[in-house]
Amino acid sequence: MRDVAIDWHRWFERSIASRGGLFKYMYDSWVFSNPLYDTLFKLLRPPKKILDVGCGYGGSTIILACMGYEVTGIDIDENMLRQAKTNASLFEKIGSTPVKFEFGDTFDLSKYYRGFDLAFSDGVVEHFRPEHAVQAIREQANTAKYVVVAVPTKYLNEPFEGYMYPHTLRSLKAVCKRAGLITIKNLAFGNPPRQALSTLQRITPPLVWSVSFRKLFATKVACICRTRQSEE
Repeated sequence: MRDVAIDWHRWFERSIASRGGLFKYMYDSWVFSNPLYDTLFKLLRPPKKILDVGCGYGGSTIILACMGYEVTGIDIDENMLRQAKTNASLFEKIGSTPVKFEFGDTFDLSKYYRGFDLAFSDGVVEHFRPEHAVQAIREQANTAKYVVVAVPTKYLNEPFEGYMYPHTLRSLKAVCKRAGLITIKNLAFGNPPRQALSTLQRITPPLVWSVSFRKLFATKVACICRTRQSEE
């Protein structure tokens, strides 16, 4: 089975309600992923063209646009695209760069080949078996000079009504390598939600935790990679 049937519109509605509303949910998501956005901004400064693959409700698309990138968000779920457009319109009123949202299939990005500086996906490929994750990342590599892939680890305690294949930083780097990419920067971030690990973090000196434990127990990992296009 290549894809996983998940009602993403329902999942986002439930998640947003549990966080106290759209803005609080988006704020929490942006703060959580700040290490990724901050690293990306330093390595590939705007203005650049970004393809946000599997954009969902538009959270990553909007923050990237607010950072000054020219962003096109694609998703296969029409309901999510409609919601993403509504969400983005709220931020365009306060100065965000306008974004595009289009219907698109993660496994067929031929429409976008060689059209972007960066392909970005956050929380997408972990829903596919490893061999299909490789296919999805390889498609992203056809669209841009650089690729960012971010996925949760087993320590992210988020309920999903479908299959999920969580990664470690090591396994994600291996998948990216199989897709023909060269990782130039990797990250592990997010504190573990489990009580035992939280206790371990509290009693561990910050430097020791950062060096020895963060990559082991992080709730999200990401690889920033270059493609063959970057060498041309």
